[in-house]
Amino acid sequence: MPDDHAVRFEGPAEPGLLEELHEAFEELWRAASDVPDAARIRFETAVVEVLTNIVRHATPTGPGPVHVSAALRAGGTTLDAEIVDDATDVMVDLEPPDPPVLATGGRGLLLVRRAVDELSRTRRGDRNEWRLSLRSRRQEC
Repeated sequence: MPDDHAVRFEGPAEPGLLEELHEAFEELWRAASDVPDAARIRFETAVVEVLTNIVRHATPTGPGPVHVSAALRAGGTTLDAEIVDDATDVMVDLEPPDPPVLATGGRGLLLVRRAVDELSRTRRGDRNEWRLSLRSRRQEC
């Protein structure tokens, strides 16, 4: 069974956090080199979309920016992400309908839903917890 590899990062929900996410993925893929490219692309796209939505749309509950912590894991045949933020609670439809053909937005969570096997968002206390999971057939070493 392949080793588990995990990468964590945290910071304010500002554009620079997306750069940290890309660096975290580079580190994860170096350690988990047997993850197929197609799985990497699907998983990374989904996680980037969720974090981008937090950076763009999350509202702080008090003074200062929203704070985000994230963990990415490649273990066995599964890729997992947990993203936690301290933004206000919002209603999020994790089963969004297809947007109109000419719509200029509204495709993000639909893309995420189609890219991963599991997607959840829960509110625990004063935190939003996003969980994404993709079952990935690992390449033979």
